[in-house]
Amino acid sequence: MQLPSGDLRKHLGRSLKEAITNLWRNKFLSLATIVVMGLILFIFNIILTLNIISKAIIDDIYKQVDIIAYLNDDADIFTVNMLIEDIKSIKSVTDVEYTTKEEALEDYLSIYPDQGNPFDSYGLENPLPANIQITTTSPEDHQAINSILEEKEYASLLMTTVDNSENQSLADKVLAIGTYTKNLVLLIMLIFIITSFIIILNAMHLTIYTRSKEIEIMQLVGAPIRFIKWPFIIEGMAISLSAALISLFLILTFIANLNMPIAISELADLGKLGIIATFQVIISIFIGVFSSNMAIERHLRRS
Repeated sequence: MQLPSGDLRKHLGRSLKEAITNLWRNKFLSLATIVVMGLILFIFNIILTLNIISKAIIDDIYKQVDIIAYLNDDADIFTVNMLIEDIKSIKSVTDVEYTTKEEALEDYLSIYPDQGNPFDSYGLENPLPANIQITTTSPEDHQAINSILEEKEYASLLMTTVDNSENQSLADKVLAIGTYTKNLVLLIMLIFIITSFIIILNAMHLTIYTRSKEIEIMQLVGAPIRFIKWPFIIEGMAISLSAALISLFLILTFIANLNMPIAISELADLGKLGIIATFQVIISIFIGVFSSNMAIERHLRRS
């Protein structure tokens, strides 16, 4: 039977008051439960954050220029265009950008705007060479690019080339970390769910045991089941929600104090972090409600 809205508000208020009273009465048990759950979830969040950062670092590395071919000043632009088209024909090449001598100077001056043009001070012409910047999906195909650059018709165009294949070594290491943390995230999430369920279930059993006489009296006078169950369900919900909020506060503090050359907001999509945080709060509340409801249901069946 559905309660009238006035009775429902009154019952919720009474249940909330009883839940707060129970939490305070068993404050040490409640605090211990919150701390254990919060620490497990905090460890999970640290591993998850490292996984997100490692993925962002890998994406950033793969976006960087892999090979720069510096051209001689007398390089024939028609032949340069042929070279660019041949490089673009390689499947793993994601971007090829040609920079003229003038554009190279503009890029240099944009990096050091306060210094002005240092070459004018000495009466020098622009010594910066034109270049071709090549970005690939994998350094494994650098050899194919170098083979094209070394062809007879193109070799005379080149002053020198710079190969950043060492980025692949770094990417491989970060990828290994990311793979490891991904597996660890799933394991710790499973541990969190199981452990939190057991902890809250046992905490509720202890709380119910201390109030078994009150519950027995309520049953004898014919109190509806929901009047008995709701305070314990709210209590379990409060414990799990507190643990989730504390762990989120700790992980936000951890992220804010990370000493990294690039801000986390520039590496990772903070919108995804918000979704993950919301998901954790919902899961925590579900665990609290489910485990406390199971505990009181078990007690009522036995009594």
